[in-house]
Amino acid sequence: MRLDRAALLDPATWIASGFGAGFAPIAPGTVGSAVALLPYLGLRLAGMEWVLAACVGVFAIGVLVAQRVIDRLGSEDPGLVVIDEWVGQWLALAIIEFAVAALAPRFGTPSLPWVMAAGFLLFRACDIVQPLPAHC
Repeated sequence: MRLDRAALLDPATWIASGFGAGFAPIAPGTVGSAVALLPYLGLRLAGMEWVLAACVGVFAIGVLVAQRVIDRLGSEDPGLVVIDEWVGQWLALAIIEFAVAALAPRFGTPSLPWVMAAGFLLFRACDIVQPLPAHC
């Protein structure tokens, strides 16, 4: 993967790379997912409707910028593009938080660090294994 100076100065590259997380030399998807935890913490304070709105917005922008980077690099799935990890990580965390809230009266509420760790690990496992329908 070789980026020229123009690509490095292009905002699309920085957005597609999760603001630089995709430049990690080892496991850029995992790094991208970890970096995505920080904005999620801020979004969840505003409410789950903001998390879901951010997922829709970042997905739409991500499709555009990712395609631009893919076309520039000539690679179908470059490791540099991790904006999809952000959206997937946020959705996984939102689903887990919803499930935790639904089950809390019966089992109690786990602490936020446990929820975040579980969401991160489950998302990464699914992203790596690519079970159906993700593999389609």
